[in-house]
Amino acid sequence: MGDLPGMNPEFPQWSQSTDGPIVGGVRVFPKMIVWVALVFVAAAPFQSFCAVTSTAGLETALRDANALAGRYPGSKVVRVSGNSMVPFFSDGAVLVIRQVAFNAMRPGVIAAYVNRFGETIVHRVTKSTPNGWQVRGFNNRQADSTLVDSENLVGAVYAIFHPHSSAPAKDVAQLTRLLAQTPQVMAAPAR
Repeated sequence: MGDLPGMNPEFPQWSQSTDGPIVGGVRVFPKMIVWVALVFVAAAPFQSFCAVTSTAGLETALRDANALAGRYPGSKVVRVSGNSMVPFFSDGAVLVIRQVAFNAMRPGVIAAYVNRFGETIVHRVTKSTPNGWQVRGFNNRQADSTLVDSENLVGAVYAIFHPHSSAPAKDVAQLTRLLAQTPQVMAAPAR
């Protein structure tokens, strides 16, 4: 199929592969993941975006997110604490963060960065400034006080998993292990 015209090379490319991880009982092809990621980034400026929900539980979301992150070196899986990015994602969501070059950032991209308090934050890029990118939680009235620059940028959100909170774990030991190895990031009020 080839690359989309004007597509930034730092972000995922289309793939002709026919294998992919199973997400919520459905095989997800790399093209589908990329398309969802592109739609998400393109829809970021619009306030009518609705998050996809799942019947899969946290164990499945973490397992599938780790399988996806394993396909892209330097990617990491994190869990969200906070609700400043609703309706895109909320408390308990599982994200795959991919490393991206600082010059690949654009308004609308959901960036993960370390703020001046040492907290890892995931918020939407709103505009460029001479000293870095300004970011703000979707539900926050004001921008974060820390600008995103090449030193504090962790990456960009590549995939979002919305686990169903009441789905039981099939393997409690595996869930405990997955939770222990998954860091939390904040989607919180600006500070």
